[in-house]
Amino acid sequence: MKNKCNAQVELSQRDGVEYLRVISTPAILESEENQSLEIRQYPDFASIILASPTMKSNNSQPIANHQSSSLNEESLPSNSFFNEMQKLAAQVDVDYWDKLVRDAEKRKEYLEYLQKENQKLRRMVNIDGLTQIANRRRFDQCLIQECKRAYRSQKPLSLIMCDVDYFKNYNNIYGHLGGDECLRQIAQAIHRILKRPADLVARYGGEEFAVILPETDRKGVKQVAKAIQMEIQGLHIPHAASKVSKYVTLSLGVATMIPVEKTSPLALISEADRALYQAKNQRVSSSN
Repeated sequence: MKNKCNAQVELSQRDGVEYLRVISTPAILESEENQSLEIRQYPDFASIILASPTMKSNNSQPIANHQSSSLNEESLPSNSFFNEMQKLAAQVDVDYWDKLVRDAEKRKEYLEYLQKENQKLRRMVNIDGLTQIANRRRFDQCLIQECKRAYRSQKPLSLIMCDVDYFKNYNNIYGHLGGDECLRQIAQAIHRILKRPADLVARYGGEEFAVILPETDRKGVKQVAKAIQMEIQGLHIPHAASKVSKYVTLSLGVATMIPVEKTSPLALISEADRALYQAKNQRVSSSN
């Protein structure tokens, strides 16, 4: 039997499992009976997938194709064929084989690296760069989800809108870098108050923050709002330009609802905004 090709090794994948296979280019072997077999795949010396469009009888008529699932004792190639295949596999360069294994390991490491980077990107999309809490995009997504969940369970959903008092004056005195540090401290202080995994604090915009409290009634949301105010007061961030305190303070507006069918999340935001506006006016009135 004559070998008319060189052996190659190729990394392949089947059913999610990677394996190495010995292939030929184009692995055509001629037997003494002038019949040729085209070797399509030879992964493990135990099973051979044979496609034999070039296998012909002496009268040049095609012989029926051999498939791995239909091979029987009569149609199997002779022992000399298997011996030749072993010789063919022995020609494979061991260094090349090792290189393929190393390449497979590197590809696995690279895929793991890409997964970690994708997780970082997903986090960055939903996190406010300054305060490191949820951003407006994440807030909008979460509020829609919680409204749907509250509608299904018919349990209350509460929202707190927070605004730093006289923050423009704060920036004018302490500068924008001082204002940024102030917002970071406030964000982390609010975050410390929230104890449940489903609770969310987000930077709503500028010096405004929003807190989503699933399964929280009006009494509960007022308790959380009070705890937030006390936590901010405990920071003792100086605010020489405030008209209500010598330290930074927050005004808060709360709202609670049990959504009905087609209830828009905007309804909850609007109610909390109105409450925040009233709280702001009360602070201004008390300072005069």
